Amino acid sequence: MGKMFMGLVGKKIGMTSYITPSGVIPVTVVQALKGTVADKRTAEKDGYEAIRVAFQECSERKLNKPQLGLFKKFSLKPHKKIVEFQNSNFNVGDTLDISMFSVGDSINVTGITRGFGTAGTIKRWKFQRGPMSHGSKNIRKIGSTGVGTGMSKIIKGKKMPGHMGNVKRTVKNISIVDLLPEDYLVVLKGSIPGHRNSFVILYKGGNA
Repeated sequence: MGKMFMGLVGKKIGMTSYITPSGVIPVTVVQALKGTVADKRTAEKDGYEAIRVAFQECSERKLNKPQLGLFKKFSLKPHKKIVEFQNSNFNVGDTLDISMFSVGDSINVTGITRGFGTAGTIKRWKFQRGPMSHGSKNIRKIGSTGVGTGMSKIIKGKKMPGHMGNVKRTVKNISIVDLLPEDYLVVLKGSIPGHRNSFVILYKGGNA
């Protein structure tokens, strides 16, 4: 994923189209959340410098005891998300908001992809199906998986049926097409990981 120097947590609202001077482009709309610096890591104490930022206040019943203890230590109300950014230019209590971004910026977006459960090779790996006629029984089967009688085993990494999606993924250098500060909305070019209303991290760092 790379280093995250500065950013925000947001909620993915969905996709739509956007009219630009060069034509219509697909965009993703994200509801950005304000962040509060809850803790600061120092080189003397922790071996590196970073800030821990809390996003979206919530009720205590939404968190477990270790999480509640963490916010009690920070003397902060419970929040749903805590994200660490490798940036030492902020102090505890500072607020991070949408003003850190500008139209035209390239940022990285990290999220959890949509989960599809157990999927076959056609859905998971885009395998071609077998013939539908002439007595064929190999319509959606995986086909041969072995490598002969010499090894007598399946090579690790073979594309096979299994769990699909629900993994952390990062897309880099996503352009910000528009910002709506009054509604706290960020309009990003193209698609990003995650289903509707899922949390994503918008940040500058790495190749951004």
